Amino acid sequence: MDFYCRWSDSKEEIFVFNERFRVGEAYIGDFVWATIDTKEQSLGISYNDEEMIVRKIKRFEYDINEPVQDLDDRIFYQE
Repeated sequence: MDFYCRWSDSKEEIFVFNERFRVGEAYIGDFVWATIDTKEQSLGISYNDEEMIVRKIKRFEYDINEPVQDLDDRIFYQE
């Protein structure tokens, strides 16, 4: 999974990899978190509310257009 913090513009949108995603009027001018789930091929949008509770607000299908492979454990540091 990849995580991105994005600002919602006056058109209720955020940009992730030059693609627009509408998050809604309630989030104009706020920062939201965009999470790309490569296994599910989806993009989820979350928001920290006034009490700092993470709320999931939207989910979009996000086609990756290439094979997704399992992680190779050898890329992680091991003692």
